[in-house]
Amino acid sequence: MSTINSTYRIDNTEYGIKSDGSDSTATTNGLQNALNYASSAGCRDVYLDAGTYAIDCTNQIQVYNGTTYCGIRIPSGIHLHLDPNTVLKAQANGLTDYAMICFCDATDAGLYGGKLYGDRDSHDFSASGTHEACHVIAIRISSYITVKN
Repeated sequence: MSTINSTYRIDNTEYGIKSDGSDSTATTNGLQNALNYASSAGCRDVYLDAGTYAIDCTNQIQVYNGTTYCGIRIPSGIHLHLDPNTVLKAQANGLTDYAMICFCDATDAGLYGGKLYGDRDSHDFSASGTHEACHVIAIRISSYITVKN
């Protein structure tokens, strides 16, 4: 793990991250661990290489008013830069409320580039409810958040 001037490039192999669209659980956990490491190491700009990354949105996390489901939580101070050929794709699920990427209680954070896809075409709508609270990106109780390109 190397940091250079507050910049960090995620090493997929080191974190068990699959860039071929497989193993959403390992990929999501690996990405979260890499982001958490970068945050604790004082990095600001984090880079993810090109590839297709399946994101498991069924992780339950603590937020300001209880719990919510979220794939990847961007920590405060982290600016995640996706290669133009990076695809983050939500793994199909049946939840009625989730976010693939969330900024929860975050300050000065961002997401740049890449392509983001939800699971609308493969979502399991059999659970009761409207499923209207399923999001690719959610920003909750946060400030100075940037989402570009």
